[in-house]
Amino acid sequence: MRGGCAVPAEEFSRFQQTLCLSGRQTKLAAQFFRAWKGRKSIEPNLRSKLSAIDSALDDLFELTNLEMDCAKGKREMRSIVFCTDPLALIDRVMARRQVSADDGALIKVGIDSGGGFLKFCVSIVPAQGLKDQPTGSRSTYAEGACRFHFEDGGVRKLLLLAIAESVSESYDNLQQILNLLNLQGFSFCAAVDMKISNAILGLQCCSSTHPCPWCETARIDFSNPDRTNVLRSIGGIRLQAFEYQRTVEEKAPRNVSAAAFKNCVRPPLLEVPDSTMVLQAIPPMGLHLLLGVTNRLFEELDTQLRGLEDCQISTDDWLQQLGLRRPLQNGGNFAGNACECLLNGVDILIAMLAQHNVFSAMPVAHALRCFRDVKASCFGMSVCGDFENRVRAFEQAYIDLGIRVTPKVHAVIDHVVQFLNMSNIAGEPKKGLGFWSEQVVETAHHDFSSMWQDFRIDFHHPSYPDRLHKCVVAYCSRHA
Repeated sequence: MRGGCAVPAEEFSRFQQTLCLSGRQTKLAAQFFRAWKGRKSIEPNLRSKLSAIDSALDDLFELTNLEMDCAKGKREMRSIVFCTDPLALIDRVMARRQVSADDGALIKVGIDSGGGFLKFCVSIVPAQGLKDQPTGSRSTYAEGACRFHFEDGGVRKLLLLAIAESVSESYDNLQQILNLLNLQGFSFCAAVDMKISNAILGLQCCSSTHPCPWCETARIDFSNPDRTNVLRSIGGIRLQAFEYQRTVEEKAPRNVSAAAFKNCVRPPLLEVPDSTMVLQAIPPMGLHLLLGVTNRLFEELDTQLRGLEDCQISTDDWLQQLGLRRPLQNGGNFAGNACECLLNGVDILIAMLAQHNVFSAMPVAHALRCFRDVKASCFGMSVCGDFENRVRAFEQAYIDLGIRVTPKVHAVIDHVVQFLNMSNIAGEPKKGLGFWSEQVVETAHHDFSSMWQDFRIDFHHPSYPDRLHKCVVAYCSRHA
């Protein structure tokens, strides 16, 4: 018992969160503490006070059932837990964290599927952004244990707005849940991946003729040096979608190509003024751009090395040097940490290629190195002064490869600099993509799954809806 004070229930709740303890495990931990330090070492009535913490936001969440799009084109009834008043939730949490609306905090609304659930989340990021955790840094006793775990804007402070199990990321599903939430009365940016960004904008998928959510440029022109990149607006998409649907009705039953309407097929789901540019509402998704570009360049490197006769080096040799293995899941694509390791290991790759006289693959290694420089300059919480030049250098290195420019490569080349220049305020420290990143939403899948194990019950069990509701309320209450 440090300083003769009992451990407060709120600190014990943080202890429970950090170690992902179930209710039973938390009870056992408390028993051990009391056995070691005496009954008064922990605040009295711990169980009831932890229960009160877990139900603090119960009045803001309800349960409903809706017919939703599920796997293999089926529509089935699903239980949905949702926040009845997102603005009240945000106001209450900001008051608890002593954050004022005048402090310049960013409100991010994230949408993503993972761990079997479609989740709508909200994160309140302080104006200065999240701190980068120094390698090997240690917390002091004054700072408290695991200080980086509970930063405002981090995953342990993320709140769920809505959740549904085993449903698709279809336009209709997103529309139904957004209608429940009614996200009005506050400004936010959407922290989503490219697939969901196109869905909530009413655009066709990323394999369409005009796949970019931010501009009307055709895929075939991504590498055209004379491209104009006319930016999309919410009102522009709405108008094109209206014209597309009107044409479909007039020409039925004949098929109508959406390409003539810039692949705008449904009204945007974002409730923002029509004059809003998409680039203002949906920032370039730093994590998914990192994944897409790195994996595309690795794939090209692998293809080139396999195509060389008598080549004494392979991508597996490089991976072995980095302590990595090819992923067996996600289509063989590397995840975030592995992509960072690949970029950080580019110099090793260049040395290996030179040692084995495989100079034909050097342009790919050069493109990887240029992308590493882009990531270092503007994918974090801040930007360095020459980030625009680094993006231009990467563009030239990638174009020199003569391979297809993917939508994510196009986003890095054409929209990252645009967005950062548009979003940063003159005279203030320039923020990098990390400030608006969707990464915390991705991390929430594992975080929620760990807690769901303590509540989980068979999907068809009569008590399932109540258990899901209780889990969501407890998750958000602990994160408040």
